Amino acid sequence: MSSVAAPENSLKIIHVLRAPLGGLFRHVLDLTREQIARGHQVGLITDSLTGGERAEYVLRELSPSLSLGIRRLPMRRNPAPDDLRNLYIIAHRTSKLDVTSR
Repeated sequence: MSSVAAPENSLKIIHVLRAPLGGLFRHVLDLTREQIARGHQVGLITDSLTGGERAEYVLRELSPSLSLGIRRLPMRRNPAPDDLRNLYIIAHRTSKLDVTSR
């Protein structure tokens, strides 16, 4: 996580997405980088079950810039017992934000 002080008018933004791969992932990465460049505090919550080595590399590279961090949770396509725990974690992490994209 970045220790640089955020500008007074910066937003706290967390992007929540299941699959850290493909077109949606690239779009969110571009959006995240631009938001960081504009001085916003940004974080990501993504699926830990998909994405493979490429996602790990990209997220590791981006991690130092994400002042709100990265959280990877198991997000299955169909309902699963982990969903309630994940919902609690996501709700807790996003409770004091200005913007959450899901």
